[in-house]
Amino acid sequence: MRPGQRPLFPGISWQLARVLAVLAAILLLSAQTFGADNKPFHLLILHTNDIHARLAEFNRFGQTCTDDESAKGECFGGYPRIAAAINQARKLGPSLLLDAGDQFQGTLFYTVLKGRPSREAMNRCGYTAMTLGNHEFDDGPASLVDTFLSGLNFPVLAANLEAEAVPALKSHLAPFTVVTVAGRKIGLVGLANEDTSTLSSPGPDLTFTNAAPALAKAVAALHAQGAAIVIAITHVGLDRDEQLGAAVDGVSVIVGGHSHTLLSNTDPSAAGPYPVVVKSPSGRPVLIVQAEAWGKYLGELGVDFDAQGAPVAYSGAPLLLDKSQPQDPAMLELVKDWEKETAPFLGQAVGSARQSLELAHDGCRQGECPLGDLLADSLRLAAKPQGAQAAFINGGAVRAGLKAGDITAGDLLTVYPFTDTVATFELTGADLALVLEHGLSLAGDTQASGTGRFLQVSGLRYSFNPAKPAGKRLANVEILAPDGAYAPLDPDKSYVLASTGYLLKGGDGYVMLKDKARKVYAFGKPVSDALIDYVNSHSPLDLQIEGRITRLAPPK
Repeated sequence: MRPGQRPLFPGISWQLARVLAVLAAILLLSAQTFGADNKPFHLLILHTNDIHARLAEFNRFGQTCTDDESAKGECFGGYPRIAAAINQARKLGPSLLLDAGDQFQGTLFYTVLKGRPSREAMNRCGYTAMTLGNHEFDDGPASLVDTFLSGLNFPVLAANLEAEAVPALKSHLAPFTVVTVAGRKIGLVGLANEDTSTLSSPGPDLTFTNAAPALAKAVAALHAQGAAIVIAITHVGLDRDEQLGAAVDGVSVIVGGHSHTLLSNTDPSAAGPYPVVVKSPSGRPVLIVQAEAWGKYLGELGVDFDAQGAPVAYSGAPLLLDKSQPQDPAMLELVKDWEKETAPFLGQAVGSARQSLELAHDGCRQGECPLGDLLADSLRLAAKPQGAQAAFINGGAVRAGLKAGDITAGDLLTVYPFTDTVATFELTGADLALVLEHGLSLAGDTQASGTGRFLQVSGLRYSFNPAKPAGKRLANVEILAPDGAYAPLDPDKSYVLASTGYLLKGGDGYVMLKDKARKVYAFGKPVSDALIDYVNSHSPLDLQIEGRITRLAPPK
């Protein structure tokens, strides 16, 4: 016994007291762990996030898998594999199947067919519930309702989305729900991304509120309905999930998305363990999981819960959906039917590339990337008749890589799958510096939500130090002058620039661009057409890092 420590059981020997203390601890743990039948409740939580319209298997570039690549076993994911893996996992016992949003945007399946294929695939898989990602709003609430939510066979949850002004959307949403699995009530609550209004195009009538109070309110309501186990399905990113788990009592598990984070206990490239565990304010553990993106993995978390809904034991891993995993035949036939509908966009080559360009999630969000250079160059070329000296685009707009060889329009629509137009405008040098600073505001944190605001540029060169405070990271800027040489940015001079309508309207938080831009023309050529035209006129592409952006300190 340490000096000054009071005995647990006065009047008896310390040896006996130690035995009694151990027995008391065992009895306490048993009371917390077991229900009335003295058995823990075991639940298998299956989960996906950020599928981004990868309905079919894809190659290492995130592009459509060719027959040859498929035959060689070089492809991953796709709903046929997801469906087969789900069917196999369900044989193990009571389970839930949850999705953390961003089913939309990323391939021709969405560009051409919108939400219809995702709706049918998810219905067939038998999802229990999902929340909405920011990309679900890329074509506005009406398209979301018409092509996806109408006809969905499971609840869509978003406790922090106020949609009273859009009744057609609100009728398809709920903040939370209670499901019963093997006789146990389980509360499910959804949380949309708090920054959806700047990350996407939800329109002015939707409000995305602070996730923490919305979660706390939902937890209280679910507990009142007898659901001791509460699972939050979120699209806020791993950092925010950890904050929420540590701030709000009563949450058992968080199934997350948005940050495309791989969690694993065996993969050295993972951002953390599977699951990440944080302590709630009461000290109870909260398990946080995420399964990277694109359906490359199916998350499989097994949890034992006590009578109060606390996790007392857990195990699992993200299942890699590679060639070793079978494809469900019925789902495969369905995907092939959708591929026939998108076939006209896939066949004809519009250019070629000398080398392959893979896309790491952070590659265009923390520094210069060749595909970002390509997109920015295509904007500048498209705006050349309007006198644009330079162009910029958010790194989050780059959604897939390219393989060497022929490039089709379908490949480029996978690299940049958004519907947007080239915008031209004027900014002073001082205001352009503010725009660049905003792009660097999250450059020091690879796991932050919103890192896609990082700007890829053409006709500009800049350096930055992410170790400095946000707002003071920009170190030097040069702009391409009419004589073909780079010159220091003049804060008092006006420059003609090009970007996208999305950024010009304040997307990704660029409110200063929305407020400061003058002589605006936001209805230029579609960005996808500008990209196709550029590739067609500059092939074969030889894309290399050119030193347009210089990082003065490594990311953390």
